[in-house]
Amino acid sequence: MLNGIDISNYQADLNAGLIGADFVIVKATEGLDYINPVADQHYQQAKTAGKLLGVYHFMTADDPRAQAEFFVNNVDGYVGEAVLVLDFEAGGLALGSNGAKVFLDRVKELTGVAPLIYMSKCTINQMDWSAVAPEYGLWAAQYANYARTGYLSDPWTDDTGWGVWGQPALFQYSSSGALNGYAGNLDLDIAYMDADAWHKFAGKDTANPDINNGPQPQPNKVVDQVLNVGDNFSFADQIYRVDELSASRDEFISNELAGGTDGIWENNGVPAALVDEVTVGTLSAEGQDQVLQVGSYAKFKKTEPWTVLEVNAESNGVKVDTDGYGTLWLDATTLTKI
Repeated sequence: MLNGIDISNYQADLNAGLIGADFVIVKATEGLDYINPVADQHYQQAKTAGKLLGVYHFMTADDPRAQAEFFVNNVDGYVGEAVLVLDFEAGGLALGSNGAKVFLDRVKELTGVAPLIYMSKCTINQMDWSAVAPEYGLWAAQYANYARTGYLSDPWTDDTGWGVWGQPALFQYSSSGALNGYAGNLDLDIAYMDADAWHKFAGKDTANPDINNGPQPQPNKVVDQVLNVGDNFSFADQIYRVDELSASRDEFISNELAGGTDGIWENNGVPAALVDEVTVGTLSAEGQDQVLQVGSYAKFKKTEPWTVLEVNAESNGVKVDTDGYGTLWLDATTLTKI
């Protein structure tokens, strides 16, 4: 197993060679016209320090084939030594799994390298990846919370599985990493492979290796802590993805809060007035227009205490009062007792 970080222009002042990491994955491009101005600086720092390397493209809703060509044109000098990655989130989700495959296929056609695809764990189960998984490895992301942490050898993940992939090649488990050599937050990742396998993922005209030592997660639930009427719980250090949005935009459903993709508005619709939109991967609402869209992320304005009014042990559900907006059923496995 390998420990590492992924970085972008947000960590412009970081020296990637001085961070304790087995690998460093650097944002190279976004959309059709953005080039990370510190990408090569970070890349060369990590390379000089002897670290394993990767570069990624942040997908937008633009033509996926054109995005692939833009990415390859800007990382050509890294091909063969760096793992190539498609970052599939935010606006890129509008292209669906078919659009992602167009990008991946074009990159492979141009470079001979089969890229990895990065996505939130919830996205794995929201789209059909059966045409992608056989050829392109998975880098998944899911966070237990936003508390600062160092590397973890067995990071938390829920029990929803990894879809058609079976196991991820990499797993991003925190955006609040704290490592010596940098004062800010870092994305922390674990790779379920050794250096030889990493080089195979980066290599030209080679099939990506099988991952056999990835996580087979057992649910790290707190059901026993919250399935009692009168217990209090907290939403501190938690953000949730907007997976469905009402026509009037005054309610949304988060699959995580609903406990799956079959949430219903009457029980699981979260009033938009209860949350603040935040920047993906952070707890900061700065710069957000507070107009929720599918794919937005939000945090509760009131973090604690929330009190359990009713429980449903069969579904692991708890009912709470929203202080003026009616009641709401939540999946107890997402909550932390206080």
